[in-house]
Amino acid sequence: MLYRPLWILMQFFYRIYFKRLYIHGNENWITNKPVILTSNHVNGFLDPVILPTQFLKKVIYIVRGDIFKTPFIHWLLWQMRQLPMFRERDGLESVQRNVETFEKCYDFLSQNEIVMIFSEGDCVQEKHLRSIKKGTARMAFGAVEKHGWDLDLQILPSTVNYTYPADYRTELIVAIGKPIPISDYRALYEEHPGKALTQLSRDLEQKMKEIYIHVESRDDLGLFEDLIVIQRSLFNINTLKWRVESNKRFLAEQNVANLLNQTRIENPEKLEEIRTLAKGYTKQLRELKVADRNFSSSAPNMWVAFFASIFVFPVYTLGFLISYVPFSRVNKMVKTKIKLDFFKNPVRMGILMILSGFVGFATFVGIAPFNFWLGISAPFVLWLIIYATVLYHDYMLFVFEQIRFNKLKKENKSGYEKLLKTREILIDFLSQAA
Repeated sequence: MLYRPLWILMQFFYRIYFKRLYIHGNENWITNKPVILTSNHVNGFLDPVILPTQFLKKVIYIVRGDIFKTPFIHWLLWQMRQLPMFRERDGLESVQRNVETFEKCYDFLSQNEIVMIFSEGDCVQEKHLRSIKKGTARMAFGAVEKHGWDLDLQILPSTVNYTYPADYRTELIVAIGKPIPISDYRALYEEHPGKALTQLSRDLEQKMKEIYIHVESRDDLGLFEDLIVIQRSLFNINTLKWRVESNKRFLAEQNVANLLNQTRIENPEKLEEIRTLAKGYTKQLRELKVADRNFSSSAPNMWVAFFASIFVFPVYTLGFLISYVPFSRVNKMVKTKIKLDFFKNPVRMGILMILSGFVGFATFVGIAPFNFWLGISAPFVLWLIIYATVLYHDYMLFVFEQIRFNKLKKENKSGYEKLLKTREILIDFLSQAA
């Protein structure tokens, strides 16, 4: 009942909340077979609603069971097609209830449904894929045990890569891998079920690593973040193009991660040299209040900025007045009250989406009795104002960065040349990523 209305609401809200969405492997999406959709888990209850909202077919989600505390919550979450999965820390009695969830999943899969499960099991914000648990393989083999191998069940690996998972206006890179047919494991499963569970889990982990921006050593996560801003500066994307179906962005970032993983093994001394340079470069940018993207050929045109400041500023002012107070209050609450990083973005987005839905509904109710069609269009106009405000805000931040950067080139030539020299060394290292 709530799934499709929320799905529609998210199509609008995501464009405000996230800066851009890149989809890698869109051709691998399956709609005509039973599918267990697997994913990494870095952002709490935000992860389940990223990929499925980009496709029409409904998805059933496996989520943490401890939130199913009352019959009403259980009913409410099922309206959004969510089923509970309990962990050992939730108690033995709760874990035993997983049998019921698995049985439901088997039956849904027999009806060509899509069931989404987070195969890492827990949630951590890092660009590092953790070991895959065996729950996904158990669900797959359980389904064919109950409904037969003719089910043609597929496991579809997917990952969600956030540029900055705890931040508002982050970018998303969704990757979808090649499906894994369960029938490929039939002979091994019939001979030795335990080995089949292990083998399928290993294969799934490898397939997910192939479509994840995976930094092998956690010691290199900071270095990756320092280097990747340079790589991102090479992408000149139309600001108004929100959804981009292209492999280029994903592969560019994954290649940087792979380069770090390879260099750590083959030339650790070089890696430490690059680490020192990258850390110094990032510190210099921060101190000078400029960004690496200011070096890019896609720097904002000052004439465009001038006319935007004249013609769009009134809309921006209206949108700012409408959105500033609720956003700043929610953002402050999240920063002070939410301690776990992987809950900050989901809570922020959840509250803002509820407020947006309430404001849109209240606008319709207030206007529709006088003019029905105006009442219908008013929430959409309100969304357009907020969306234009967000885009204008992003653009003007870039403009002011560029003004500071141009001033730096004129008034602090030695500082600029030092930045440029360091950047050229780092770009030379990044050129090895392939």
